[in-house]
Order: sequence, then structure tokens, then C-alpha cells
Amino acid sequence: MKRLIELGRAVWATWTATRAGRALHRYDTANGSVLSGGMAYAALFSLFAALAIGYTVFVRVLGGDNDLRVAVLAEVDSWVPGLVDTGHGGVLTPTDLVLSTGLSWTSVIAAGVLLWSATGFMGALRTSVRAMFGLTESVGNPVTERLRQLLGFVVLSAAVLLSAGASVAASAAVPWVLESLGLDGGAVSVAVRVGGIVVTLALDAAVVAAVVRYVGGVRVPLRDLLTGAVAVGVVSGALRYLGTEVIASAANRNALLASFAVVVTVLLLVNILARVLLLASAWMADPPAAANGDDKEQDEQEQDEPADEDKNEGKKNGAA
Repeated sequence: MKRLIELGRAVWATWTATRAGRALHRYDTANGSVLSGGMAYAALFSLFAALAIGYTVFVRVLGGDNDLRVAVLAEVDSWVPGLVDTGHGGVLTPTDLVLSTGLSWTSVIAAGVLLWSATGFMGALRTSVRAMFGLTESVGNPVTERLRQLLGFVVLSAAVLLSAGASVAASAAVPWVLESLGLDGGAVSVAVRVGGIVVTLALDAAVVAAVVRYVGGVRVPLRDLLTGAVAVGVVSGALRYLGTEVIASAANRNALLASFAVVVTVLLLVNILARVLLLASAWMADPPAAANGDDKEQDEQEQDEPADEDKNEGKKNGAA
């Protein structure tokens, strides 16, 4: 028995010394599960505002293309089935997502409130990502911080639009390729589908990299950043292609939650993706095996906060 205990301790020590073990320890000590739940809660209240603003801008700029408009709504439905009516029923109709274009104090205030709500999730996302790197929330210029959150919102919206655009382009390209090259329809369809998956993976990975670098304000070695971003992109793509209906059906099996299936789906989906993102962030942080004072000090040097460096220089000059 004593040998088994010693063997267990040795295995545990070996595991905790690995990068994956250290990442899990950082995720646990930084309360990653709690932060993921908070991000899901924030996303629930930011969702309508984000959809309303994003879809309104899209309709005003590119809404004349009916195929692209249908593809955008289908992309949203692929993530949260039943949220937007795409012809099979839904909580919201496309008309509900289009804001009034009349210029008045009421419309300006309403747009401002929606924009503030939409970027609220990005604030929770920033705080959570920084926590995985052992960084506390910086006290900087509030305007700059809000602009960071707005940038993240724009990146997410652009990713949805690009993904929908790629889907439309791929669908239009198949008949043209078949007619031009005289190829078998099945082979081309498979090739186009694989290409679509690769493009979607690249977009998801780019979004994750932008969130860590610009929304979180953390500098990560390029190799680690790409590895973590691709890992999150793979999980995100798996959820999309395997179908979020699996998550929705889990909620529907519960009689109490069935009437709130869309809400529960949003909470579960964001919670899962948030956990994966924070685990990847903890891995990118590459924390030391043992927690010590140097860990936090080393992490602080990685953050993109030039204002803090100026403060330190001021303190040194004052002491001199």
C-alpha cells in the first residue's frame, strides 16, 4: 500500500509539472469555472443588443443581397437554434432585429444603451482572459478600455459575416466549377465542404487570437498564441458542425427548462466555449510549476500596459 501511495504521488508530481497540468492548476486557482459562468450570464444580456446592432448595420450596408442575408441568419441559427426565425419558427424575427433609422433623441439614447450592453460581454471576456495570465484588471483610461471592448465586438460581428459570405461563395462556386471542368458533383461538393470547414476554422482561430491579444491586452509568443487559438477553433467548429441541437435537446428533456430552451442553450453554449477559451489561455500563459511571487511578477511584465511603466518611472524619479 505504501508503494502504491508513493507511486501515486510520483505520478501526480509528474503530471502537475507538465504544461497541461500547470495550465489546469492555473485555471482552477483563477476560478475559471466561476468566470465561465459569469461570461455566460453576461452574454445572455448582451445577445439581443449585439444581434440588433450587428444585423441593423448589415441590412443597411449589405442587406440588398438576399442570399447573403439568409446565410447570415442561418449562421446565427446554427449557433443558437430557435433564436431567430429562419422559416421554421423562432423567438425573434429578422424584423425584430432591425433598429429604427429615424434620428431622434430617443433613438440615439436607445442605440447608445444597446451598444453599451453589447460591449458588456467583451468586458467580462477581457477580465476572464487576463485572470488566466495572472493579471489583475488594469485601471487605465476608461475610454480606451471601452474601445477595446468595441473592437472585440466588431471582430466577432465581422467573423459571422465572413463565415456567411464564405458559405454563399462556396455554394455559388460549385455549379460554376462543375460546368467549367466537367468534374463529378460529389467530389467537388466534398472538396468545397472541406474548404468551408478550413475557412471557418481559420476565422474562429483569428477571433480567439484577437480576443487574447487586443481585447485581453496580453502579449503571447506567436507559436503559443496560434496553437491555443487553433485548439479553441477546433472545438468551436465541432460544436457548429456536430450541431448545437445536442445542447438544445438536453435542455428540452428537462420539463422545467423546456419553455426556456433558447435561454438555456445560450447559457450552456457560452459556458462551454468560455471554459475552452480560458483553458487555452491558461495553457498559453505557461505558468510555473509552483506558485510563487515571481509568477505574478513575470506575468505582469507580459501585459500591454505602457501607462504602468510610466508610473514606475515616475516613482523612481521621485525617489531619486
